[in-house]
Formats: sequence, structure tokens, C-alpha cells
Amino acid sequence: MNKFYEVSRYKDAITILRPITPKESKELNPVNVLEINDEKINKFINLNIDEKTITINKNGKVELGESTYYGINLKDKNKVEIAKKARQKLDGVVHTSDLVYYIEFIENNNILNSRGFFITEDNKEEKYLEILETGDEDLIDVLEKFLIAKDKLGVVKSAKIEFDDVINSLKYADEKDKEELDQIERKIT
Repeated sequence: MNKFYEVSRYKDAITILRPITPKESKELNPVNVLEINDEKINKFINLNIDEKTITINKNGKVELGESTYYGINLKDKNKVEIAKKARQKLDGVVHTSDLVYYIEFIENNNILNSRGFFITEDNKEEKYLEILETGDEDLIDVLEKFLIAKDKLGVVKSAKIEFDDVINSLKYADEKDKEELDQIERKIT
């Protein structure tokens, strides 16, 4: 029988965080869902997944760890709930289409570079004006696509920074300090 698990992917490792229902699997970002044949995993390793996490690296090495959600102990239920809200917000901002913007950003940046326009944070206004002053409609179109992609990626980057900030705050927060947890949760909304 196939079962669904929420997972965390980092570098070359997949960490199975917790079992989830098929309905929950559809609500999560597909990157954070793993569907596996439970009979196979039980033959591979006998483990109560609710108490420990399983991390499987690219070489198939399995490590057991404390049961955490992005480094927050699952026993700290209030902190985990806030972390889940932060993850849902991030998932609401990050879409598959962002990969398209990333590719467009790289492609258009390469075109601008090949034409001698190396845009940095320090010289961007100057370079934008130089491009506009060329009067080259194709080059101006490339700049426009570059800027649209850059703006879209900026939103994703901001959301990821916000998510990381919430998770880091939760790691050091006192599970019993409702006021502190409420303050962290307000960062999400």
C-alpha cells in the first residue's frame, strides 16, 4: 500500500518528517511530498516514523534523527504549527512558474552581457539608461524581460528570507511563552 510522507529536501538528502494523508499531500508543495510503498520501507527499516525522522542521502545511507520540522522538535506543537503556517505562506508565493522567471532572468542577463552590459546592484541605473539611450528596441525588450524576471525572483527571495527568519526565531523561542510565539506568528500574516 502506498503511503504519503511530508519530506524536507536539503542538498542531496531527503528527510521524511511525518506521515500525511493523501488529501494533505495534494495541499503541500509537491517537492515536500514523497509517496512510497510502505511495505518496502518497513522491510528496509523497522521504525515508528512518528518518533524519529529518516534521512536518506543520495547514496542510500539512512540516518535516524530526532523528529523535527525544519529543525523544530515535533514535541513543541505550538512552534511546529507556526512553522507550518510559515511554510504554507512560502508555498503560496513560490510557484513552478518561478523557474521560468529564473531561466528568463539568466537568458536575458546573458544577452545583455554579450552586448557589453554587465548590470550590478551598484551600476544598475546607469546601465538601464545606457540601454534605453541605444534606441535598440530588441535590446530594450531584453532589458524589460530581464527586469520583470528580476522583480518576480525578488518576491520569491523575500518570501524565503521571511520563512528562514520565522524558522530561526522558532528554534530559539520558548514553547511555553505564548506572547513570544504570538509575536513570531504575526511575522507570517
